[in-house]
Formats: sequence, C-alpha cells, structure tokens
Amino acid sequence: MFLRPELMDEKIRRCRLSAKRIVVVDDSRVVLSVVTDILEAAGHNAVATQSGIEANTYIYGQHPPDLILLDVEMPLLNGDKKASIYKADLHLKKTPIILMSHKTDAEMEELCQSSGADGYILKPFEKDALLELLRKYC
Repeated sequence: MFLRPELMDEKIRRCRLSAKRIVVVDDSRVVLSVVTDILEAAGHNAVATQSGIEANTYIYGQHPPDLILLDVEMPLLNGDKKASIYKADLHLKKTPIILMSHKTDAEMEELCQSSGADGYILKPFEKDALLELLRKYC
C-alpha cells in the first residue's frame, strides 16, 4: 500500500522514522488485512500469519521480530498460551508481545499477567491506538 506523503497524517509520518519488523498472528483474514495495512502505511514490515505454527517460521527465523501482535482466541493454542511459550524462550524473552482480543480490560490484564505478555489492545481498535502501542513498545 502506498500513500502520497501529503495524504498521510502526522502520526503515520512520525512513526515511519523507525521501521520495525512486526509479526501479526490472527485467524481472521479481515483483522490481518486491516492491521497489516496500518502497519505498512506507517512504514513497518508486517508479516501476517493465521496460526501460531505459521508464525513460528518468522518468529524463530534468522531475524526475530521487533514486536509480536497475537490474537488471544486462536484455534489449537490460545494466544496467551503461545505468548507464555515465546516468553520462556531466551531469544524472545525481550521481544514485546501484545495480545489482541474482544475480552474485557480486566480479563486482558489477567491474561497479560499470567502469560508474560507486555500489553494488550482491545478489538475493535483505532489506527491511532495501534500506532501508540508501537511507539510504547518498540
């Protein structure tokens, strides 16, 4: 996706200054499309995956991500469980993991605490909220 500079809002221009490699894991193609469009418009390298197994290729690859966005409600293995596995890995321990879900704030705070995830964002979320998370954790 390409946006002419005069069409990009100030938040995207500022975020573009430091491109990050971000792995997005969600079983919804719609969510993956929206999130990757936002991230790529902000100048980041976003890798969209529909399962934790598929994500492992990119997460454990030669160049680990700067951030992982992980849906909680996933088939086979919930995102909070996957976050626990990633955080137990010495190479990924410092990689920020953000959980995504429709759950309540209280539920998400508990999941972050138990899984070791660094933060969360509630769905549906606005572009500005996502970009603010990037600034906070990257």
